[in-house]
Amino acid sequence: MHRSLSLLPALRLSRRDRLLLLLLACMICIAAAALTRGEASSPIVVAAARCAPTFAGAKVGSCTLVLRNPGRSADRLVAIATDAADRVEIHSMSVADGVMQMRRLPQGVEIAAGATVDFHDRGYHLMLLDLKEPLTAGGSIDADLFFERAGALPVAFRVEDMER
Repeated sequence: MHRSLSLLPALRLSRRDRLLLLLLACMICIAAAALTRGEASSPIVVAAARCAPTFAGAKVGSCTLVLRNPGRSADRLVAIATDAADRVEIHSMSVADGVMQMRRLPQGVEIAAGATVDFHDRGYHLMLLDLKEPLTAGGSIDADLFFERAGALPVAFRVEDMER
């Protein structure tokens, strides 16, 4: 064997040992790639994306959804965009001393690793502000959800009665 062709001339490894070393290096690279892809291939799963119908002339609408994070890292819903409204805000609702309180969540909503967040059950909703036209039962609106880790996710919200 020519010295210039040897990858590890100083170690004086047998051909079998060099082959095993190369195989080990390949296995490490494949394992690292699989771990990296595992996180990226675990996007947020969206279910039950619904908006309540509105009356003619209404300027605001409300939507809920269920977000499931099958990944190993927490993620956060930080923004929503739709052509159906000028802007969308993430809100929470609670009742304190018999008074309903609604507040904007500028930091969004966290979805823990392996967790499911049901907006309806948790008192969250998406507030569509300055609607461009009424939300009509039986229709749908397209929106993009933006997550810190998962990025943009297109979703179609069905317009239907929000009663469970």
